[in-house]
Amino acid sequence: MILNLSSNYIERIENLSPLTQLQTLNLSSNEVSRIEGLQALKNLENLDLSDNKIAMVSNLSANVKLKKLMLSRNQLDVCPSLLQNKSLQVSCELKPQVLDLSYNHIRTVSDMSECLPNQLKSLYLGYNKIMDLLSPLFLLFLEQLDDVDFAGNPFIEFMRKEK
Repeated sequence: MILNLSSNYIERIENLSPLTQLQTLNLSSNEVSRIEGLQALKNLENLDLSDNKIAMVSNLSANVKLKKLMLSRNQLDVCPSLLQNKSLQVSCELKPQVLDLSYNHIRTVSDMSECLPNQLKSLYLGYNKIMDLLSPLFLLFLEQLDDVDFAGNPFIEFMRKEK
C-alpha cells in the first residue's frame, strides 16, 4: 500500500495508525518538524520526509522494515541514529538500502560509524557543510556501500582548489 501526502502543508504526522499495511509513505514538501505517529506502521519500507523542517530524527526504531529513508532538504546538523532500523542492513538488490541526508546542515561525519548500519548500500551526503578533508575515511566501516555522494561540500571544493 502506498500513500502520497506530499505538498499538503502538513505540520504534524498523525492519524496514520490504522494503516498498518502501509509500505510507502511520502510526506515530502510539507511543514513537518518532528517525526512522530509512525510507530504503528510496522510494514513501512519507504519513507520520504524530504523538504520539511526536521532538525532531529527520532521515533523510527519501531519501523524495523524501513529500507529507504529520504531526509534531504531538512535542518539536520548531525547524523541520525538509525542502528535499530535493521532492514537498512539487509542486503537486497531489488530494493537497495538508501539513506539520503543531502542538502542539510551536517558538518561532520566522524561519528557516523556509531549511528549508521554498517550494511548500508547507498548514502547521499551532498550539499551539506562537511569541512573535514578526512571525511571519506568513515566509509571504511560501511562494508556494503556501493553508492556515496559528497558533492557540494566545502571539503570537496577545497580539494578542487588544491589541484
